[in-house]
Parts: sequence; C-alpha cells; structure tokens
Amino acid sequence: MSGTRAPPNVLLVVLDSVRAKNTSLLGHKRKTTPFLERFADRATTYTRGYAPSTESLASHASLFSGLPVRAHGLTTSTGVTMTPRPDEEKFQLRPESTIWRELSEAGYATAVFSNNPFLTELPTGLPASFKTVVGRQHELPVPDALDPRSSTAGDSTGNGSVEKYISFLRDVATDSDPIGSLKNGVAFKLGQRLSGLPTVDSSARTYVDAFLEWQANRPEPWAACLNLMDAHQPYQAGPAPQWSSGALLDRLREPDDPVWEYVGGNRPLEELRSFERAYDDAIRSIDAQLRRLVETLADRDELDRSLVVVTADHGEGFGEVSAVRPGRRVVGHSSGSVHDALTHVPLVVKRPGQQTGRTVDRPASLTEFADAVRRIRDDTATEDTQLFVPTGEVVASTDGINEHMAELAAKYTDQEDIDVRLQPADAVYEATGGDIVKHVTWGDRSGTVQRDGSDRSVKRGGDAGRRVSAALESIERADILTRRRSDISEDVTSHLEELGYL
Repeated sequence: MSGTRAPPNVLLVVLDSVRAKNTSLLGHKRKTTPFLERFADRATTYTRGYAPSTESLASHASLFSGLPVRAHGLTTSTGVTMTPRPDEEKFQLRPESTIWRELSEAGYATAVFSNNPFLTELPTGLPASFKTVVGRQHELPVPDALDPRSSTAGDSTGNGSVEKYISFLRDVATDSDPIGSLKNGVAFKLGQRLSGLPTVDSSARTYVDAFLEWQANRPEPWAACLNLMDAHQPYQAGPAPQWSSGALLDRLREPDDPVWEYVGGNRPLEELRSFERAYDDAIRSIDAQLRRLVETLADRDELDRSLVVVTADHGEGFGEVSAVRPGRRVVGHSSGSVHDALTHVPLVVKRPGQQTGRTVDRPASLTEFADAVRRIRDDTATEDTQLFVPTGEVVASTDGINEHMAELAAKYTDQEDIDVRLQPADAVYEATGGDIVKHVTWGDRSGTVQRDGSDRSVKRGGDAGRRVSAALESIERADILTRRRSDISEDVTSHLEELGYL
C-alpha cells in the first residue's frame, strides 16, 4: 500500500435474489430502492452488472475467489449432498483461496452475517474464510441458548413435529440457561402467531444489527459480508408493506413445490406474477435497512474510509419466457436457466472518499470483486478505473437442476422440459453499440440474443456456440477445492428445503 494511507475497510452487501429489473435504481415502476438511488449519487452504478451464476453457492464462491464458476467448480451440485448415501463425497472451497482470508492475514478483522446456510452453516469452505460467522442462531431472542429449530426441524412458521418439540423441552430442562432456551422455544413455536411474544427474526434488521454491534469501536481495519435474504422465497415483505397483503403472503406459502407447479402450468401464472408485489415489498424493506447501515457508518466516520459494494448473487424469475428455449419459463432461480432475470443484478460501488456519482454501461462481472478489493487496498485504481469491468469476457454459468429437483419436477412437467433444464448452461455477454449481445449454450444447443430496436431477436446455433466455447476454453480450472464428507445436519437440510435448494 502506498504512503501512509490507512487501510480501507471493505463492506460487501449482497441483496440475495434481487434482480436488476425490480430495482427503481434501474427503472422499476415501483419505488423499491429509494435509498440505493440516493446512495448511487455518491457512488458508481454499473447498469449492466452480471452475477457469475444463477445460484447462491456458485456466485459467492466467485465473489470470494475472483474466479468464474467453471474455474472454481463449486456449485450446489458439487458442494451440497443431494442423496442420503453416507459414503458420498462432496467438495468445499479452500478458505485460503478467498479474498477474506487474504485480508485476515493482512491484519483485517473479517466477518460474515447471513441467514444463508451456504455462508454460515454448511461446510462449503465459505464460512471458514472469516474470523467471525454470524448465522441463524443470532435470530433467536437469546442467541446463546438452545435453538429449537435444531430439535424440531419445523418450517418457518414453527410447525415442527410434536415429538421433536417435546424432545427440545427435555433438553431445556438440563440446559445451563433453561429460561433463555424456553424463550427461544416459545418464540419459534408461537411468536409468529401471537402478538406480544418474542419472535425469531430472520430479516435484514437482525443481521444489520449484528454487523453494527461487531463493527462498533473496532480499532483494526475491517472487512465484512452481509447477505440479506428478505427477497429470497418465501419473501419477507417487511413491517409496512406497500404493494402486498397478508392474504397474498399466505397464498405464497400454499404450494408444496411452487416452482414446478407454475412451470408445469398446474397453477396460474397470474398468481405467480401477483407474488412479485411481495417481492418488491421485500426489496424495499431491505433498502430501508441498507439506509440504516450506511447512515450509521457515516455517523461513525467509517463510510468514507470504506469500499462499499452493494449487489446481488442472482435474480428471480416470475414466469418470463426464455428467448432461446421456446416455451420454457423462468420461475424462481433454481429451475435451470441463465435468463437475464437471474443474471442481471444491481451493482453499486462506492470507493473510499468518493463523493461524485458515475454510471458505467459496459458489461460488468461480480467475479471482479476480489481484484477490486486488492486495487483499492493497494491504491492502484484511478478515478477512471472501472473496477468491475473485466479485461476478458463476462461469463455466467449454471449446472442446471439437480436430480432431486428433477424428481420433484416430474410430478408437474414433461420429461422433455426436465431434460432441457438438467443441462448445464453458460452465457457470454458483450457490448455492441449501445446494447448487450448475449451468447448462450446449454447442453449441445446454442443461441444468440440481441436487441433490434425495441424487440429482441434470436439466432440459434452458429456463432453463439463458438463464442461461448472460446470463452470457456480460456478459463483454466483452479485447484482450490478439497473433498469433504457429505453429512449435513437435519435442521440445515430442512432450511435448505425451505429455500428451495433441496
């Protein structure tokens, strides 16, 4: 680092599942991100920011390592158990390959705050990248006491089996803090339904509170990641929803397999699209917590000493039709697709000391995060440096749906549809004129999507396959994964199922 400049702090805020299309920052009709718009007045907005993948684990592995998905290879398929075989092996990222471990070794305090199990609970290598890990335990009224979710394996409304809850009560009786453990049990079982009782709060507020408590009066430079899950299904519309209602949220939780019921046409698309109102409320609720986070850092004289990156790990589908896969619809984010609804994400970056807003319209990639941190820390980036615009191709990749999801899908859609979604897919983005051209391959098929006036035209086969193949051939596989046993606890498995990953 040059001169005597104090090391900059680093804050990565991931708005989990928030797609660019639904942010008022980038033109959405509903005012979902009023604070982010004001924050962008003093930051750099990348209007064409792309996530490395359409699922959380792979995207975060790219964010943390600085490598595209096809280089690091850590995806839900390779990193999470999908079958109950006790001898099955999966993989995890070497923590020393991440920017967070690099910062830690340079004297930074590092921490992650999230309800996302890939970052705080599962042995993916991502939690081990940080000195401090704050996950679901912090959502309880008494975080140091027993967690009833590990005993009841209930759903998000507290509906666990009676036998398992009785087992939890037996554990309470012998716990060192029985009163605190009982409070947690009551909050989990009854707090969501009876006013006046403490509740289990998994919203952004909990994790912003935890970060601000951790950051307060910290003498050394710090680097932290907050992954906020309010806009991940099931959406948390916040305390003052503007566009949704309690009845709408109740209806959202009715389907057993909501993604596949809509994909297969078993439930009306109009209903799915109505849920977008709850999604928008969830984004606005996160935006309010983002405001509290940033304003508190400013009050503590920390904001101008920090690199702040606000983005998303992937987007969300509400029935959009694929341009290159005729008749295939995008629902949720784990239905096998690299549609722009899933890859185009918000990206706002404030450098230390930046006071003037800028806009970058070139294709940008979240995979550049690690290098951006290094350039800011080493003071090698000028005002004109576009930190998230790579010198090479912008690439997004997905492995497609896994076998477990294929089994769920088989109840609602045809085998041809499932076969298409099982195929891995890759996309390459390039600027042409004032717009973006997207080359896509999935399995042995390919297509190019480009805008012609107000319409999108599609060319299948031909140059698209060559462009994507050339980009993938330039990616060298990195040796940063290690094998691990595949055991995952029952409560974490239940949490993954609630989030739609299992």
